[in-house]
Amino acid sequence: MNSYKKTTFVLTAIAVALSHQAGAAQPAGAQELDPLIISAQRLSQPLSQTLAAATVITRAEIDRLQPASLADLLQGQAGVEIGRTGNALAQTSVFIRGANSNHTLILLNGQKLNDPTSGTASLQFIQLSQIERIEILRGPQSSAWGADALGGVINIITREANQDGLQGEISQSWGADRTWQTGLQLAGRSGATQWNGQLSWAASDGFNAQTADTSGEEDGYQQFSAAGQVAHQLNKDHRLQLTLHHTQGDNDYDGCSDPVTWATSHDCEQEFSLTSAQLAWQAQLSAGWQMQLSGASVLEHREQFREGTANGETKTRRDELQWQHSFTAEDYSASLGVDLAQEKLLEAPSFAEDQRRLWGVYAQGQHQLAEQLIISSGVRFDDDEYFGSHTTGHLGLAWQLSSTYQLGASASSGYRAPNLQELYGAWGANPDLNPEESLNYEAWVAFDNQQGARSRLSFFHNTIDELITWSNSQYQNISEARIRGVELSSQYRLEDWRLGVQLTWQDPENRETGTQLLRRAKQHGRIDIDYLGSNWSLGSSLKAQSSRYDWDGPSLPGYATLHLRAQWDVTPAWQLSTRVDNLLDKDDQLASGYNTQGRYWEARVAYRF
Repeated sequence: MNSYKKTTFVLTAIAVALSHQAGAAQPAGAQELDPLIISAQRLSQPLSQTLAAATVITRAEIDRLQPASLADLLQGQAGVEIGRTGNALAQTSVFIRGANSNHTLILLNGQKLNDPTSGTASLQFIQLSQIERIEILRGPQSSAWGADALGGVINIITREANQDGLQGEISQSWGADRTWQTGLQLAGRSGATQWNGQLSWAASDGFNAQTADTSGEEDGYQQFSAAGQVAHQLNKDHRLQLTLHHTQGDNDYDGCSDPVTWATSHDCEQEFSLTSAQLAWQAQLSAGWQMQLSGASVLEHREQFREGTANGETKTRRDELQWQHSFTAEDYSASLGVDLAQEKLLEAPSFAEDQRRLWGVYAQGQHQLAEQLIISSGVRFDDDEYFGSHTTGHLGLAWQLSSTYQLGASASSGYRAPNLQELYGAWGANPDLNPEESLNYEAWVAFDNQQGARSRLSFFHNTIDELITWSNSQYQNISEARIRGVELSSQYRLEDWRLGVQLTWQDPENRETGTQLLRRAKQHGRIDIDYLGSNWSLGSSLKAQSSRYDWDGPSLPGYATLHLRAQWDVTPAWQLSTRVDNLLDKDDQLASGYNTQGRYWEARVAYRF
């Protein structure tokens, strides 16, 4: 038995043992382990009541774990893997349950962030200080959210005021590589109006991004971010809410190519900005009937420079309108809605078509058929201006074996629409492409004692047809993938201890070649352990991933990295915290040819009022 298999065997044994100790958990942990989730069926419901394979990361968990970035927080969560080509602002890819990176739909407050050209989202630009919670849905979610959700959905929900009066926080952190970050947060609520805002400035000298670069130069970054929300309760039944988010900065990176000679350089820079705005009206039409109408716009601008000379520019905009009705009763809940969207390329390389319109209608529901039997279902019809229409669905059934154990099974379909680059870009475009399609089967057993312990063991089998790949100098529908596996997601609160165990075993196979899908491991996971004292805490995280393949052939070696953290509330107003990432200075390469952060330390001081 090799070392990685020994490690996974030990971790599994720990998780199983803990599930039998769950009865000792304290009732105070129930709220922490049963937050609300809105992404599963576009309904607000406690996590314990959804049948979807879902994880919710709360603000309290973000503060406790002290992750370096959003990608570091996601890495190793059940079903989630990360690829990155350098520092914290470098190009970042998210793989859920072995699906491609453009098979993950990224939402910001329910609005799509995936870029119309590449199909991926720049989640590296989202600052953790602006996030209230993160919802991760694993498996196809197209019946609720439409295209680009073959692997799953990540919905990032920003912060809002939750107390009367004025409160805030001023923070400053310092770290290795001359890294620093300054943050300001203010929030208030007075009468029918509540508001909040966050400002953040960050910079770092970084490290050498590419292994082939022997010059020793460092690839740093700087970033400014601002976010805010204002909500006003017009009367007891009607509410208006405006949410804004903006970030901009520049990032050094390696590996840019000359568009004529294709020669690569290590002197590369990207200037970026990402702006989103959303206006929503919520109306309580009756005791069990709520309506929401929202309009949103996302504008992203990226400009590349090679050795100081302009080397390409992309500017995209996505406008969206959502109209939804939600119904709740004692034994059922349902949502009906319409989504309208338009995607535009404002600045980009030569495209035969530079915009498209999309619309979709959906219906979702969950019903308590009997005292121990629950059914969830959903269907959605989407229409794309260019490739036509598509229908997706979902059906799940769960049996409550006892007050703590649940057994369930589900089937769901998903699809990804070809992006504008694949359809009409300057190189290898193919306007006759079909959408990629997936069909996922899942079975699970779950434990939830409603007193601080939750665990779910899932078995999944996902097939993806009509995969779009680059072949013979053109994008074509030729590949097929099959991903099957087992994942364990567990959280426990044992008095003053917090424990999270996330493990995934999978077989991500390209059925055309019989090879392992690129940048996806067969085993990965993490363990988070924290002890909470009266005004201090200590914690550690262990993240591990087995070997993977990448574009240039050689496999990326498996790794296990250890991270430590500590926090001290000196007074009710002053807080000190520190962390050491990658304590043993392991090489946890996330993309072939690119370095990752070695051993890294950081200290932070915050004043709260």
